[in-house]
Amino acid sequence: MEDIKKVPILKEGETLFFQIDILNEPEIVHIQDISNFPQGIYEKFFMVIFKWTKPLITPKIFLSYVQEDKQHIIDLYRKLSNLGYKPWMDSEDINIGEDWQLSIRNAIKKSDFFLVCLSSNSNNKRSYFQKELKIALEIHQENLANDIYIIPVRLVKCEVPECLHRFQYVDIFEDDGWPKLLKSLQIGMNRKQYKLFENNTNVEIPIGLN
Repeated sequence: MEDIKKVPILKEGETLFFQIDILNEPEIVHIQDISNFPQGIYEKFFMVIFKWTKPLITPKIFLSYVQEDKQHIIDLYRKLSNLGYKPWMDSEDINIGEDWQLSIRNAIKKSDFFLVCLSSNSNNKRSYFQKELKIALEIHQENLANDIYIIPVRLVKCEVPECLHRFQYVDIFEDDGWPKLLKSLQIGMNRKQYKLFENNTNVEIPIGLN
């Protein structure tokens, strides 16, 4: 690890040049702790990684939510899309005329991750959201013990349903929530031994922060 190039923490308006050093773990980018980057730079960092290194696969992420929280989920959907992931939500990805229940089931089964988005709205509503969670929990039983698949995402401070107590949740509304979520997605892909990038990828990437 001594030969890994470190990247200085930047201020807004500066231009970042860094080198991706993938070594023997292609899903993990070895640089100085990027969780301390100023707000907004972290997202730009991952966006250019996917743009410049041409990932071999696109991780699929199912977004489970209740309609009252739709605007939060649209924002999450756009952020994940901009970073090179392939999020799925009903209002964006079900075509007119399709069987929506079948589409949802198929999307959950094909997803690499199931993000269950929690709020006081989701905790107090009987809806298909509960069915989606049941399907995901059944799929989770088929995974290995250390796989990351179900990720509870608290949109606001709220209770976490009992059936999700065993899964570590993330508070997306906190300053460190987004970096923690992205880190979890990276680790989850690595544990599944999904190859995101070619080995020994070394790329200098300029990021204009203005």
